[in-house]
Amino acid sequence: MLKKTFFNETEISFSDEVYEPSEDSFLLANSIPESLVFGKNCLDLGCGSGIQSINLALKKAASILAVDINEKALELTQLNARNLALHQIKTLKSDLFEVVNEKFDVIVFNPPYLPSNELKFQDLDGGFKGRFLVDLFLNQFSNYLAPKGIVFLIQSSFNDFKLTESFLQENGFSFIVIANQKFFFEELRVYQITRS
Repeated sequence: MLKKTFFNETEISFSDEVYEPSEDSFLLANSIPESLVFGKNCLDLGCGSGIQSINLALKKAASILAVDINEKALELTQLNARNLALHQIKTLKSDLFEVVNEKFDVIVFNPPYLPSNELKFQDLDGGFKGRFLVDLFLNQFSNYLAPKGIVFLIQSSFNDFKLTESFLQENGFSFIVIANQKFFFEELRVYQITRS
């Protein structure tokens, strides 16, 4: 059964089988400047219901590839794109970058980041310290990023900001924190990452 939520004034459908757009989803989407995605080729990694893809399309990205391992997420993203007549959104079933074969001007990633002993729930569980998918992403994204490309990555304080920041610095990337939100139990940060 489909449910509805709103991103700013845009209605988005989601279901119990796909991650419900939440504070992290909205923080990430609202922090991405239109000027950096206008006319660009973009990748929405782990698209869920498609909120990041929709945001990129509304900010006039030229093309968006929405990727998820969950077929229900891809169906929802397609449905939301159709309902909003956002024809530049295409979908692909992939475990992270597994079957992605191109480079992108913009990569957006909202990873599952809850610390867990196992990866039972694909949309929530992040493994030890919540870093399993974060670390996989950090070790792979440069192969899919255009020379002047930009990554927008959201992360929780559950996952140790310093580990991510040290990895980026040690591997030739620059970053700035473009948004953050504090709760009584955690802090969320959105990183804008480029090659140094």
